[in-house]
Amino acid sequence: MTSEAVSMTAEATADLPRELRCLIDKEQIRECILRYCRGVDRFDEALMLDCYHPDAIDDHGVERTAKDFISKAMQRDPSISRVHHVGNILVDLHGDVAFVETYWVAYQAWSEGDDYFVRSRCGRYADRFERRDGQWKIAHRRVIDDWSSVQRVDGVISDASVHRGTTFPNDPIYVMSAEIERSLHCD
Repeated sequence: MTSEAVSMTAEATADLPRELRCLIDKEQIRECILRYCRGVDRFDEALMLDCYHPDAIDDHGVERTAKDFISKAMQRDPSISRVHHVGNILVDLHGDVAFVETYWVAYQAWSEGDDYFVRSRCGRYADRFERRDGQWKIAHRRVIDDWSSVQRVDGVISDASVHRGTTFPNDPIYVMSAEIERSLHCD
């Protein structure tokens, strides 16, 4: 799902009560954050790019364009399993600009030979969101690491009876979404 699916122009919300407009704006911002997490975990470059304005800055410890950050992220080993969870999302709206603080927890799992590792990280995204052409996207992101550790684990549990997560476009969520889309267009 891209931001086009959840955008509302300023004209479309002009007649709504202020409180309702604020709720819609905040929900669009939250959905953008969630799409970013799916994009980074599933190696979905187009989805990640859609979460940022074209001139956006991303600072994951090194300030660069969001496009450059995403390009570098796509060069990482796709066999490393990633999961991002977001928790508290505080949105401070100021018209077409919002300051957003999002707490996150991320896990990465990988193997080196017969050894297995898990990296756990906790932190926050400090984002400047801007609404342009009716769409809320990240204009500037600063990633704040609050805690991180790497642990060696004894092994991994392999259960053939479960659906395993993978990368775009083969992850079960994309397969299921395509099935739903096809069924909707067949009616």
